[in-house]
Amino acid sequence: KKINLTALVFGRHHELFNHVKYIQVKQIDVGKIAVYYVGDDLPTDVEKLFDSSNLDFEITFERIMKPFRTQSGKISLLVK
Repeated sequence: KKINLTALVFGRHHELFNHVKYIQVKQIDVGKIAVYYVGDDLPTDVEKLFDSSNLDFEITFERIMKPFRTQSGKISLLVK
């Protein structure tokens, strides 16, 4: 079943929102997504701050220093 990644991120309240400046997501493969986040002084177990209940996804988390930008310089939620 197709799930819109923006709905996955913004359709739920993730505690991670309270600790980061930016969140971006990327579909790596079918059923696999990466969550990229920018923030300081984060707990080491950020995956516990992301509500993945009732989802059958393999989710990886990666801290990045700056958000990915489009060619025009905008910060997009979805990373291509």
